[in-house]
Amino acid sequence: MAINKVLLLSANPTNTDRLRVEAEFREIETCCQKSTLRDRFAVVAKGALRIEDLQPVLIQEAPKVVHFSGHGAAENGLVLETDAGTWELVATEPLAELFRILQNGIDCVVLNACFSQVQAEAIAQHVPYVLGMNQAIGDTAAIEFAKGFYGALFEGKSVKDAFELGRNRIALKNIPEVQTPVLIERRNRIPNQVLPLKIALEEPEGAVRIGSQFYIPRSPQEERAYEAIARPHALLRFKSPDRMGKSSLLVRTLEEARRLGNRTTWIDLQKCDRKFLENMDRFLQWFCAVIGRNLGVKAKPSDDWDDVFGANGSCTEFFEEHLIGEDVEDDRPLVIAIDNLERIFAHEAIEVDFCGLESV
Repeated sequence: MAINKVLLLSANPTNTDRLRVEAEFREIETCCQKSTLRDRFAVVAKGALRIEDLQPVLIQEAPKVVHFSGHGAAENGLVLETDAGTWELVATEPLAELFRILQNGIDCVVLNACFSQVQAEAIAQHVPYVLGMNQAIGDTAAIEFAKGFYGALFEGKSVKDAFELGRNRIALKNIPEVQTPVLIERRNRIPNQVLPLKIALEEPEGAVRIGSQFYIPRSPQEERAYEAIARPHALLRFKSPDRMGKSSLLVRTLEEARRLGNRTTWIDLQKCDRKFLENMDRFLQWFCAVIGRNLGVKAKPSDDWDDVFGANGSCTEFFEEHLIGEDVEDDRPLVIAIDNLERIFAHEAIEVDFCGLESV
């Protein structure tokens, strides 16, 4: 009897936000152990993944399913590790090309990483099923999705059914990230479009994915947002009660910004540890580090931070030196989306100064 191997890969560099990768892999292995079909599957885990590990591990293990857990950086690639344990990016095109070369035998790729839909779409040209995330996803949602997906897959369910059961588990746990995982199929696939699995009502929590037939355009707010994002030095504020579509509009505004040739990045203040919210220097260093990581900048804010110029001055210096200055290699305009901004309003130590940066 042939054994279906599931290869679990992870990267959790020391200079990035810590993820509960071990907990996620433990839950996947437990799903396999409890399965009535456990004799048909083998789970192999490899952590601290480096770029030089990719070819050997895929060739030697010859998996049916490849699962990656870690950080994503949208169009800039996936975050892997260096020998020193810090982060480095693997670009989307060569990663997809690797799966093209080794496509025989790999039936499914799971990218359980924030903003990994870009890589999922590229890999889906060569692999029957690829799962990615269309925005940031929290540890709890990522783990619950993995439990639902692999619990079903190890019982012989199809990838489609397992995907839906993974999202359903997020919903059952009342986690507002049901629409974050997306499934892309290779067969009959329209380029750059995520195919809906079934005609079904989507959950109201979180952003409605791009291309969804259930998205309701908001006029004139949507047109005004698109016009504003096309202007230099634009500042947009999306404000409304919960579940009114702020996140969905924000996703589409970023997509419009990318279409216009801008660099884009997304930062979620819900992922900021409380310890950073009590001190302006620590908060802005975290802020710069996350954006720098998303854009592929390896410079550490702490290396150039100068108490003489204060937190705001040091933050501005970091941006001008590494992100938007004349010497930056990628000189395209930069659009930053900040989600859950209201979280800082409860912290007087940073609220006034941080909001004051909007006019810098």
